[in-house]
Amino acid sequence: AILTNGWSIGTATGTANKIPPILTCAYMATGSFLSILIVCGIYFTRKRLWRTVFCIGTSKRPLVYGLISAVCHYGGNMISIYSMPGLTATLSFLYGRTASVWSYFWGLFYREFSGAKKRTIAVLCTGIALFFVGIALVGILTLS
Repeated sequence: AILTNGWSIGTATGTANKIPPILTCAYMATGSFLSILIVCGIYFTRKRLWRTVFCIGTSKRPLVYGLISAVCHYGGNMISIYSMPGLTATLSFLYGRTASVWSYFWGLFYREFSGAKKRTIAVLCTGIALFFVGIALVGILTLS
């Protein structure tokens, strides 16, 4: 939870100091890549999982989906960073947090929650609704 704040602090500081958004995103992408390469590289080497990572002998679909996901992730970061001067860092960051809601919709669309108890579905739907209510409240309070 503490490290998550690095994104908002870094991007807000970068845009406040007139660092181009594309450069800010390049720094984030490079940092993410190097961090994952080191941590996962050690893990995959110790567990001998490199064949699984690169889908050797199996479908390449998970690898392709992962690459598409990475492009979408950093594309979203770019949009968020470019919008910061107009929206403020706070609102831009909060709108970016809607990613969890889209994950819920993804799960609903692909029926990942099928077989779940009705109470679980009710909690899920309530969470989605409260998320949008919260975003609306922040927007209203910011504009007033």
